[in-house]
Amino acid sequence: MASGAEERLEESSPAARGSSSQLQQDAPAEAAADRLCPICLDVITEAAYVARCFHRFCSTCIRRWRRQNNSCPLCRQPIERVVRRVPEDREERRRDKVSGRYFPLFLP
Repeated sequence: MASGAEERLEESSPAARGSSSQLQQDAPAEAAADRLCPICLDVITEAAYVARCFHRFCSTCIRRWRRQNNSCPLCRQPIERVVRRVPEDREERRRDKVSGRYFPLFLP
């Protein structure tokens, strides 16, 4: 059984630090990937979201996709509608609905 000092030493070992620095290196790559459209693989222009799963795409890409497929390209959930604005969190959505500020733009 390791003592508290030994556990702290293990946490600061090169292997533990290596995995931490790897996470730091992966974070910018994940953030950059979040800005890319999964359909065209380019930077998202005029973002649109699948309302059920909130996956984000270029507005034109998801409209074209939807003409041929009625499921999300990423998770395959049915596409009921596509919206252009998604509130930050559910509480904001609730407040916006109550105040009348939440009007998603529906795409055909």
